[in-house]
Amino acid sequence: MANDNRRNVSPDPQLSAEPDAHVKARHLKTVVQALLVAFLVGTIVALLFFRPVAYLCAIPIPVLYIVLVLVNSYERSARASHLRRSGQTHLGAREIKLDEEVAGVATALKIAGAIALAAIIIAASLFEWKFVGIAAAGVFFYVSFMMLPYWPLFVSESRREEHEKVTGESEEEG
Repeated sequence: MANDNRRNVSPDPQLSAEPDAHVKARHLKTVVQALLVAFLVGTIVALLFFRPVAYLCAIPIPVLYIVLVLVNSYERSARASHLRRSGQTHLGAREIKLDEEVAGVATALKIAGAIALAAIIIAASLFEWKFVGIAAAGVFFYVSFMMLPYWPLFVSESRREEHEKVTGESEEEG
């Protein structure tokens, strides 16, 4: 198993300074941090000027903290110092697997974020402010449940595309 992580898989001799997984995880971490700041500021502003909707800005904060912990763990494990040994000139199997995994997680988080945003917009347009939170949660869970069979397809497709991008070959070939 240890040799599997060190085996040279990619024919490309040029390695970037940081693995793709690390770059993607760092970008995802930056987006999550920016969203946390935006929702915290939005909560404060809403508390000062429009109290009935302040809770709407506060709802995503705990979820974003959990996502931040997840993304931080991927970012730490995807550093070149953890994935590569000195003098390595090819991508290892472990690095390719982590690239695929981070691409899948990023896709799942993007889908969840799009559904959450759509749920809030739908709920805000159909219900009074005091019911928007519960209506948005209901719409989010309903749409997530209806999309449940498709989420693995989206994630596996993004992982397959990442595999093809990193190795230059399709999974069926290799």
